[in-house]
Amino acid sequence: MRNFTPHVLVFLFTSTIFSSINAQVFFSEDFTSLDEWTLVDNDGDGNDWELIDFGGNQGSVAYSKSYDNDLGVLTPDNWMVSSAIDLSSSSNPNLFWKVMAQDQSWPDEYYSVYVTTSANTSDLQSSSVSFSETVGTSSGYMTRVLDLSSFAGESSVYVAFRHHNCTDMFYLNIDDVEVSDVSGENVLVTLTSSQSQSISSPTSNADFEFNVTSYSENDLSGYEFHYTIDGTNSTMSGSQTLGLGESEAFSFSLGLGDYSVSVSVYNASGELISETVDYSLSVVPPIPNFSLTDSYGDDHDLYEYLSKGDAVLIDFFASWCGPCEASTPEVNSVWEDFGEGDTGFQVMGLTVEATDNNSVVNNLGWGGYYPKFAYDITNDEMFYHYAAMVGAGGGIPFFVMICPNPDNPGFSNVTYSAEGWAAGGTSQLELENAVLDCNPSLSLENETEKPLVSLYPNPTSNYSVLEINSNKIVDVEVINSIGQVVFEFYSEANLELKSVEIPVETFSAGMYSVNVKVGDQFITENLSVIK
Repeated sequence: MRNFTPHVLVFLFTSTIFSSINAQVFFSEDFTSLDEWTLVDNDGDGNDWELIDFGGNQGSVAYSKSYDNDLGVLTPDNWMVSSAIDLSSSSNPNLFWKVMAQDQSWPDEYYSVYVTTSANTSDLQSSSVSFSETVGTSSGYMTRVLDLSSFAGESSVYVAFRHHNCTDMFYLNIDDVEVSDVSGENVLVTLTSSQSQSISSPTSNADFEFNVTSYSENDLSGYEFHYTIDGTNSTMSGSQTLGLGESEAFSFSLGLGDYSVSVSVYNASGELISETVDYSLSVVPPIPNFSLTDSYGDDHDLYEYLSKGDAVLIDFFASWCGPCEASTPEVNSVWEDFGEGDTGFQVMGLTVEATDNNSVVNNLGWGGYYPKFAYDITNDEMFYHYAAMVGAGGGIPFFVMICPNPDNPGFSNVTYSAEGWAAGGTSQLELENAVLDCNPSLSLENETEKPLVSLYPNPTSNYSVLEINSNKIVDVEVINSIGQVVFEFYSEANLELKSVEIPVETFSAGMYSVNVKVGDQFITENLSVIK
């Protein structure tokens, strides 16, 4: 069962499967709609093939579920059958498509592809032209090919994708389905490594690997892999003879930095036989920087904190995550004990749920007031980066502690990580010890006395918390600039610490007086609301 709905970072591919230099295309689908497909929910659970765009460069894809965060475990038998494809003028047709399991921690999605001259699922299932596989892990979308030469000359051919024989994984993604004649020389160039890679030291290099896959009518040899890095051209010669669907890998190394790279393939006669594909490649330090605005409207920069010598805990969560709710108050307690960000320890909560906007994050009601951040693609990038670094399994809550290298923040160290949370003090104690191990100058014993009243964040745009460190009766009024009371709170509860959430999202921009009576003491704080 998944704890987290991940959004995989996809690689930049061209919109068609392979170069149109020598290919006649009879059918092409990039899944901007499902109009060309008949959907069959054979298991009758109400879940079918759908469209989704996970961001990045892949665009919209077709997907089918074997698990849903709301519904739980599914056992799909979902069909997606194409409209009739006219191959009457074809001579050597092949079917191409791209496939990927969405959650690389739960990748064993099983599917089949059937091709025949009937749109009936029984006829399709009994076809002798078919393909089946368990997808497994991958570094991005994988290209598959199926020989359809036995259908050359047919006027009505149907292609079906079937997601079945699996359960309790996540999503199966299909994209860029194409039926084309294979003639002449054609190759597809794909990046098989990540577009962004990290290195362990400033002098290290990262390897970027590309696959050259032949979709040529005859065996291909004598080809050359051409690549341009920031305007500098280089060439590598192929060393293999490639049959249809066979590949050869080429790689080069890059040091720290960002690069514009173009790749292409030429045949032995010097003719271009691939599309020229452009990539933006990056080599980053083990601790990549990010700058985000929290749900209160305050800006945060990771390297700025690390440069000051602050230890930073990143808390990856989602609004639907029960264990995240349980961990938040205890993480917040550690944050408070170490000075609420003022004495060398920061906590940053990054949601990995795409629907978690500022309003959702600010209304969790979990008892945590350390900075949290609405969903941004950066959150996913950081999650996958650190999960890969420490070998995490993809669950949340997921925590990483970054111990600073102030002189070179990118080469700071991850000294603590945890996937999941043991409530009741066990994980809290581990976290406290991790903070002290990173920065021994911090001390729970030497913690400064908390003020009677704290108001944060201030200024703010939509949310603020008034914290009263007292077990006495509390009376709170918030008054606007013309003397109107816009919020009131009263408590007789015998609590040592009272936290009052002020609904700033309902206020207009301006200055407000927050009048607090604690027992016989009167305190006024000014609250600045910006919109």
